[in-house]
Amino acid sequence: MSTDDKALAVVETSTGEIAPSQAQAMAKHEIEGTIVLARRFPRNEEAALARVMKSCRRPSFASLVAYSYPRGGGMITGPSVNLAREVARCWGNIRYGCDVVQDTEDTRTIRGWAWDVETNTRASQDATFKKLIYRKGKRGEKGHWITPDERDLRELTNKQGAICERNCLLHIVPPDLIDDAMKAAKQTVNSDITADPEAALKGMVNAFDAIGVSVEDLELFLGFPCRQAQPDDIGELRKVYKSIKDGNSKWQNYVKDKPAPAQSLDQRTGAADSPAAETQTTGDTKEQPAADTETVGDDADLYFEEAVAMYRDTEFKAEHEIIRLDAEVAKDTNLTSSQKHRLINKTDAESETSKARKRLGGDM
Repeated sequence: MSTDDKALAVVETSTGEIAPSQAQAMAKHEIEGTIVLARRFPRNEEAALARVMKSCRRPSFASLVAYSYPRGGGMITGPSVNLAREVARCWGNIRYGCDVVQDTEDTRTIRGWAWDVETNTRASQDATFKKLIYRKGKRGEKGHWITPDERDLRELTNKQGAICERNCLLHIVPPDLIDDAMKAAKQTVNSDITADPEAALKGMVNAFDAIGVSVEDLELFLGFPCRQAQPDDIGELRKVYKSIKDGNSKWQNYVKDKPAPAQSLDQRTGAADSPAAETQTTGDTKEQPAADTETVGDDADLYFEEAVAMYRDTEFKAEHEIIRLDAEVAKDTNLTSSQKHRLINKTDAESETSKARKRLGGDM
């Protein structure tokens, strides 16, 4: 046996695995080689920026670059791990990863890290989580926490590790590069949705349905029927979906204390004036009793709720109104397709609200 073979035999364990001393030596040589290559082939920042912008012009990638979740009554939007990893790839000379540093029966601690080899800038972040996953209950039953099997534990670890990796990568890449990439991706997403809004909306409805979010839940979040969603609304739904898939939030966070969408339909379409506005249009300037005003307000809520129910359960009932509006819109070449779409939705909502009022006892 040669000297090298004897040395290798010393550091090998009885199970055939390489001993820690040998693993450390291999890791050291790998790091030294990486540093040498980074100094020999420094990054071209202009070329790297161009590669990032090119990636953000791909609709399939642009839809994955941002997440959105509720916080303090507003929505927080930020770059996703997909964008962080793509920027690291295009920027070059960056190493990143995630390691398990502690593992007990109940918890696991991981460490995400990122290292710019060229500038010798390093960032790391630890995360400790319980080995539990939430399982939804059947209809009428509450959900519960269970101990995950091997696959579920691996997915849980990957989700937590992705968050750590993203945060570390965002520490070492230029922030203006991330901002420019998000702006370019947003333009790509809006253009893609505008080209075929119905297909984009259908894709999001199917995607949310796959994770247990129904159309009614989406309408509660939006505040109006899904068919009235505009490109910006669909883009926001994509961010929400991305945040849930990445494990940054849960759907319950978005619909907590959300009001019913009935009043939002009124605000969205202008389908009916408020009781106060109708009083102002008449010539009568006498003050109305407070009790009467409250009763009218309650009736208006009932009217709108009924109109929304009819609007959800039927396809265009006011077909003659839409045909008439289409003919008028077709004559006006200055209107964009988006404006035409909103006008048609507005007329449809007005017709449905009027029908609901008549069926419930006549106009106010």
